[in-house]
Amino acid sequence: MIYIVKHKPYNNQVPDGYAKLYVGNMWGSLNGSSKAEESSNNVQMIADGGDKNTSQDKTSETNETSSQEPPVETTSSINHLNPYLNEATAMYDIWKNKEDDVVGMCHYRRFLKFGNGILPFDKAAEMIGNGGKIIVSREEGNGCSCHDYCRREYGREAFDKYFVMMQYLNPNAAKWFRTATRFFSKEMFVCHQKDMDKFCAPLFNLIIPMAERFRKYEGDNPMANPRLIGYMTERLFSYFVSQSGLKVERLNWMWV
Repeated sequence: MIYIVKHKPYNNQVPDGYAKLYVGNMWGSLNGSSKAEESSNNVQMIADGGDKNTSQDKTSETNETSSQEPPVETTSSINHLNPYLNEATAMYDIWKNKEDDVVGMCHYRRFLKFGNGILPFDKAAEMIGNGGKIIVSREEGNGCSCHDYCRREYGREAFDKYFVMMQYLNPNAAKWFRTATRFFSKEMFVCHQKDMDKFCAPLFNLIIPMAERFRKYEGDNPMANPRLIGYMTERLFSYFVSQSGLKVERLNWMWV
């Protein structure tokens, strides 16, 4: 299953092999008619991980659409960090909780492209074969290093603080971040679920402590962009994929 990550209403037709996945408080913001319309489609939501813990057991599960509640299939969640990690909270959910053999992630407005349209699920499964391979979007850049761009665009004071933390937690990732000028765009991917450990484990070992600290200490800092760690994560995804040992297939992406 390839999951379409959404934090706003998305009523476009869902391709075969794709499902919608809510992040943040998206579901709670919908009115009754919108919930009814959404519940008629293949949609799931990430359970809230709570205010204090990075994971929380959720046993409530339903397949009924008449209740206007999408199924909650999450047992481990960092959804409370969504304001800081953005789409990465969905990646964590796919990694920890989904049991599909082939998994992937795209954005409700951006999809991996194959030919002149959206990458079909069956084609993606064919491309990755039996494992050891990942499909990602082609690299893009901002005309400077990831370090310099994030420092300039998202607040120097806060960035410097969390870059030091990155250097402490994972010096090699920080070294790459300081010099890399290109990265896989938008955290879109398709791979076998069993292969996600290879890049997700080191990625989330780094970014969860950073996001938790940001949430605790930067709430009153007007110079700290709350999405700073999320933008850093989007770039770090490239580093950890490149270090995973997986064969990388690059595709263009498209707006929908």
